[in-house]
Amino acid sequence: MKPAARTREQLLTELPWYPIRGCPGRLAHEGLSSRTVEDIAGLDIVLPVRSSSVAHDPIVVAQLPDGGLISYCKPDGMYLHTLATPEAFLRKLRQLGFEPDAG
Repeated sequence: MKPAARTREQLLTELPWYPIRGCPGRLAHEGLSSRTVEDIAGLDIVLPVRSSSVAHDPIVVAQLPDGGLISYCKPDGMYLHTLATPEAFLRKLRQLGFEPDAG
């Protein structure tokens, strides 16, 4: 997984986030967003949409140089974006049944 151009620290100052209760190191974007994961992460590639047996919605994952974005694709085309520290990002990926890429 190639890291995105934007950093977690940049996103923390540019967008409104709130802590996810019971998920240390993870934040959720306030409200649903029409912005894509690629747009928020500063990527010029299209990321794959994944599915997980533990999530109701399809998921798009973007690794950041200092953490990661895990976004849930809602049926109406909107996204619920979550932002995580490196440790919380890896923990959530494993909870979803995804192994982080080796590169």
